[in-house]
Amino acid sequence: MDEDQAYRAMDLLAEADAQAEVQEAVFFAVADLLNLEVDLLFFDTTSTYFERDTEEAGEDDLRVLEENVRDQERARDANDLEAFYILDEAFHQRLCDLSRHPTVWSVSQRAKSHLNRVRRLSLAAPDYLPEMIAEHRQVLGAVAEHNADEAELALRYHLRQVLRELPRIRAERPDYFDDVA
Repeated sequence: MDEDQAYRAMDLLAEADAQAEVQEAVFFAVADLLNLEVDLLFFDTTSTYFERDTEEAGEDDLRVLEENVRDQERARDANDLEAFYILDEAFHQRLCDLSRHPTVWSVSQRAKSHLNRVRRLSLAAPDYLPEMIAEHRQVLGAVAEHNADEAELALRYHLRQVLRELPRIRAERPDYFDDVA
């Protein structure tokens, strides 16, 4: 079985798994087996799936992504953090949709609650929104050029950047964290 057949089989299983119970069980079993942190697994899975199909991005896909980034800029200018958060989610979901593998988005949504908290707490940080928008533009540019390698690099960088605010958040809000020895 080649890689594409495996992905198609996963998609069929995902479609048949209306309650997502199998998806969730497989996801966490793999994370446990490989001793992976779920948020990092989300990053790598998104990048891997995204890399597959940058050539599938058509003009309509690019237009939707470009409009989304322009709306992010308007949300930034209006200091509308909630609108920015929603647009950011939509941008990433659209990238996953381009991969033609719906499993990635649905499973990742169940696994990234802690990451979403960090993202929300980071929104008010100085320069955070402009940097996120610039990184989205880099990803979009690589997708528009159908450059899978550059798109993957830009997306991996972008997805890991959300963690850069973690030390500041931890210092400002130590009550949000459990100390692990």
